[in-house]
Amino acid sequence: HTNPMDSGFFDGMAFWDRENGAVVGDPIDGTLFLLVTTDGGESWERMTGGQIPEVLEGEYGFAASGTGITTFGESGLAVVSGGPIARIFRTLDRGRSWAVLPTPMAAGNASSGIFSIAFRDLDSAVVVGGDYQNPDETAGTVALSTDGGMSWTSAQEPHGVGFRSGVAWREDSLRPMWVAVGTSGSSYSVDGGRSWVTFDGEPYNVVAFAGSVGWAAGPNGRVARLSVK
Repeated sequence: HTNPMDSGFFDGMAFWDRENGAVVGDPIDGTLFLLVTTDGGESWERMTGGQIPEVLEGEYGFAASGTGITTFGESGLAVVSGGPIARIFRTLDRGRSWAVLPTPMAAGNASSGIFSIAFRDLDSAVVVGGDYQNPDETAGTVALSTDGGMSWTSAQEPHGVGFRSGVAWREDSLRPMWVAVGTSGSSYSVDGGRSWVTFDGEPYNVVAFAGSVGWAAGPNGRVARLSVK
């Protein structure tokens, strides 16, 4: 698929299963821009209709990690934004109806907002972000939800977490944890995102887990493997 729209820019994608997924891009015509597939990516159709949420002037998504969109459960989808405001666009029925939810994340300029969202299960989720032009600033960089993304609270201060562009859940029977990465370092949380420990100072942009083993990628072709003992 090639984007035919001159003003289009794709930010990330997420799939529910092998056949069904969605791509989010920068807003077009004042609304959230989403493409959906039901055939494993062979064809894509723009999601339209009166239920597609409108965005504010200057509100858009970030493509730093490709994880500003995520699926959860069988039909949940969440998309995050930044710029003048940092919000969550959440649907439980694959886009037929939406809730637009505020967060306590950093916002107010073109370089700040939410950069990544991930769900541990249907109830527990974490968002990370901040201001990539001011990566050492720790205010408004992490928030968590315990009600499926309907409400969000900031991580406990002082958490010492600077700008983060990617977050992922590590499922492990012995040491399950959240891990977040960014250009100012990497951090983990073992209490659902309430408190964080920074364990590495190298810059990374994205993180993902295959089982209990984590992978991060960053500037200058750097790829790192995380194994927790």
